[in-house]
Amino acid sequence: MKFSKKQKQQLYYELEKFVRSGFGLDKACESMVAQPATSKIQKDFCEGVLKGLKNKKTVAQSIEALPLEISELEINIINAGEQAGLLEKSFEHLEKHFGLALETEQKIKKALVYPIMLLHAAILMGLTTISLMAAWNPLAEKGAGWASFKVGLTIVVILYAVLAFSVTIFVKWLKMAKHSAEKDRLLAKIPFLGKMRRDLAMSHFCGVFHMGLRSGQKMDQVYLNAGKSSSSGQIWQVCRNGAENLRKGETLAITLTEAGNVFPQDFKTSVANAELAGVVDEEFARWKDYYRKCALDSVSRFIEWVPRLFYWLVLVVVVFIVFRMAISYRDLLENYINWSDQF
Repeated sequence: MKFSKKQKQQLYYELEKFVRSGFGLDKACESMVAQPATSKIQKDFCEGVLKGLKNKKTVAQSIEALPLEISELEINIINAGEQAGLLEKSFEHLEKHFGLALETEQKIKKALVYPIMLLHAAILMGLTTISLMAAWNPLAEKGAGWASFKVGLTIVVILYAVLAFSVTIFVKWLKMAKHSAEKDRLLAKIPFLGKMRRDLAMSHFCGVFHMGLRSGQKMDQVYLNAGKSSSSGQIWQVCRNGAENLRKGETLAITLTEAGNVFPQDFKTSVANAELAGVVDEEFARWKDYYRKCALDSVSRFIEWVPRLFYWLVLVVVVFIVFRMAISYRDLLENYINWSDQF
């Protein structure tokens, strides 16, 4: 069942409010189900959680079993918060995450409305003009204008199909990059998108790490949960490898250093110094806030550049259409001259 970003943001906001006020999650869900204003999908979510808890499942397991569109990121962060005894922090993190995702989506859609209209207007005008020139050609066969229009429309449909296929492949690639270090590393090289994904991944990583430290969990388990919740294949890979070293007694500073360039150097240096000073939890709280701000800045730049890139696409299409119209006009003039020479 479709579960929109707006619905998720509202749901996690309400759950965080209840849990932070001292409600158990079961009581919070019961309260939301009893509210007439609660949407059907949110009631289905709460009823599914209540059913899972009654069957002795964890919160994360209960949510994962729901027939709703629940992402792996949500499951991982809720699972980490549940293990840490800080579910309200998990809900708060997810509420902010979906709030940012919703805002980004809305701003991009708003910014693309005009260039998309401009693109389609240019395509329609170009196809019509080229078809009319073909129809007015005195040496052309009957129905040449309609045939020209159909050929142009077929090319447009094929291009749209290629675009849709490319977007589908890219979305699948993004999903696979959450588990594959190689795919994640390639995406990191894409301007704007790569930095935005890195900042969001580090924000998730530091947020979950901070939750784990506050709850007193073992360092290896905290490291593993944070890596899994990052939605980054590179971070997840080094965390899987590094958790075993932490379990054997290796320091966090050495483990982060062994991760290579997956983590920024200034981040590794600050954490190493914080570990010596005994204030690692405070350090991760600081980095969590820092990377959230970086993520907001990266998203803002991404929103700013997406319409610009689309305008460049519109420009390329318009130049091609004008070029095609010029050729059609030249052919029309030449055929008129040849036709007049026959008399």
